[in-house]
Amino acid sequence: MKNREEQEREERRKYALSKFFFSLAKTTILASIIGIILGSILGDVQPKSETVIIMMVFFVVLAIVFAVIGFRILRK
Repeated sequence: MKNREEQEREERRKYALSKFFFSLAKTTILASIIGIILGSILGDVQPKSETVIIMMVFFVVLAIVFAVIGFRILRK
């Protein structure tokens, strides 16, 4: 049986790791939005093209995956 100090250390570790994955999810969404905006401004990508839609769906799914991983780590 773990003593109290080890349990607290384990809780802090899980909290920090889940916080990392939540931050990774936020960064993924932010990077995709900035990439699409810069691509539109520079004229490389049309704002309503299929490529932009596919990129947004991919990055939203990726962000959801990171958030779910963070949530599951926190719930253990």
